[in-house]
Amino acid sequence: MARNEVITRREMLFAALLWLVVLVANLATVTRSPTAWHDEVYFADPAIHFAAGDGFRTTAWTLVGEHVFWPGLVPAYGFALGGWLKIMGVGLWQVRVLPILMAACAAGWIWWTARRRGHARSSGVGLLLLGALLCAAGVVFSYRSGRGDALAMLWWAANYAVLAADRGRERLVAFFFLGAAAPWCGLFLGPYLAVVGVFLVFLLGRGWIGPVAMAWTGFGVGAVSMVGFYRATGSWESFVLCSRLYQNGIFSPHFQFRLDGFRDPSLLLVCLGLGVAALFFRGRPGGRRIAVLALMGILTVGVLQALLGKWPSYYSWLAFFPAVLSLAQLMSVDGPSLARGAAIICTAGAIVAGAPARLCVCVLEWGERDYRRVEMFVAGKFHGGDRVLCDPSAYFALRPIAGGVYPRASDMVAEIPDDVRRSITAACVRPEVDAGSLASILGGKWVSLGSLGDGADRMPFGAAAPYRLVAYRRAE
Repeated sequence: MARNEVITRREMLFAALLWLVVLVANLATVTRSPTAWHDEVYFADPAIHFAAGDGFRTTAWTLVGEHVFWPGLVPAYGFALGGWLKIMGVGLWQVRVLPILMAACAAGWIWWTARRRGHARSSGVGLLLLGALLCAAGVVFSYRSGRGDALAMLWWAANYAVLAADRGRERLVAFFFLGAAAPWCGLFLGPYLAVVGVFLVFLLGRGWIGPVAMAWTGFGVGAVSMVGFYRATGSWESFVLCSRLYQNGIFSPHFQFRLDGFRDPSLLLVCLGLGVAALFFRGRPGGRRIAVLALMGILTVGVLQALLGKWPSYYSWLAFFPAVLSLAQLMSVDGPSLARGAAIICTAGAIVAGAPARLCVCVLEWGERDYRRVEMFVAGKFHGGDRVLCDPSAYFALRPIAGGVYPRASDMVAEIPDDVRRSITAACVRPEVDAGSLASILGGKWVSLGSLGDGADRMPFGAAAPYRLVAYRRAE
């Protein structure tokens, strides 16, 4: 692990240019793709309340009372976002920018480590690796969607840097603290840490038992500290309830074995490159072993995440990062030209299938994806005295206007506490929730104030949900 490659100024310039171009493209289009959706609202709402001086509470989480301290499943990101919004202000753009910056820093850090330690031995392979880390489909969806997974990407980059560092006591200490930070960056990192630890020992030998044990011990300490924190804030019971019901694994009462993360086209292309390498690196056990173990790791991570929590497309980066690093290392190994060519083509395809494809669709649907349409629609229809039940897509437009906002997806509109139902004065919901539905849930009579969008349930080119809303007010 002690190898240090020299990165030339020319390579640094090209890498910085690539990094900057992708970052600017993301920042310029972030409010257009994806369209505002429920997950980012659930992540953002507690932080927005904190930024407004109301503390970390939420009116968005159906299982958490609005006066209970927010029992975040990714608490460190929520706290970081709260501080960010206090400085930058509240809005859809501000909420999405933070994870984009985190993911960009993580990609740059991983690229730097891979090049310095010789895991990507040429500048060309390094630039391909950086492009894939920034642009892969699942990665892009995760960091552009206002979710907290980008903080876990930074955690992953830090672990990779420590993994590649020289042996010593400092590295053991670093593994312990990174393990302790993992639960705060997301409990989904628990099974991931277990799988990666086993593969490290199997791949690199028994000398890694100590570092892996330190990381696992750190995770246990971090989990205990989080339990103590939520018990001290009075939100432990809510945390347990959310942990069970907001996932699909074997500990959930509604277990579903879903492997949606394997629908990520970029991940599938990298797997194809690894598969070709496994077939054609015969007689070169080092290269073939890397490819086979990487494929086994990808499958194990996906299956275990699905069993113990969930494996949606925004978690596919957990498998993509080590997979594309393995492919980059195979591109750096002397081997059959067919295998090397397939690795290069598959990596390039993984890049094109991500950010470039998303941005093309975004440009083709530029007008339909404009969030200002939602802001203009709600303006004048609601005021500071309103307590509004809304579809999550309207949340960021309503938050600066209404006195209270209760975002619920269409299938969760009925999940409103009784005391809150009586206080709701207005609604901004999807057309599927009509005046009769509101009356049956909230009581009273409801008058339509206007609608936004046509009857289409999807955009012309992409799969994004269009902005379709109807505004209502409770009749006096």
